[in-house]
Amino acid sequence: MSLFNELNAQGGILRTALTGVATRHSVISNNITNADVPGFTASRVEFESALAAAVENYPRSRNVDLSGVTPTVHFQNPSFNHRIDGNNVDIEVEMVNLYQNSMRFDTIVSALNANSQRMRTILQQQ
Repeated sequence: MSLFNELNAQGGILRTALTGVATRHSVISNNITNADVPGFTASRVEFESALAAAVENYPRSRNVDLSGVTPTVHFQNPSFNHRIDGNNVDIEVEMVNLYQNSMRFDTIVSALNANSQRMRTILQQQ
């Protein structure tokens, strides 16, 4: 596999991860927004296990099928309520999750920028 194709595959993996992190950001923001709404049930996003399964044999196989990797939104356990009004949003936990997710987002964007720069360098040399 050429270096260009390898960088393209890596870019696809990073773009898929960025989609998952962006979806998680929206869900966390929604949880924070509804922290005072009686009966609101917080949600969580999962995509890492599907992404890990899709890239399990990469780079040995050089074949990455990301078509089945989509962020999945799950409700947090609605029977576990922190408050009498039925809302289970813990604002402190959500703020920590938002910070961690923002750091993931920044890291993925930096990796995408580096990947794009490497691709530009390869194209300019040909």
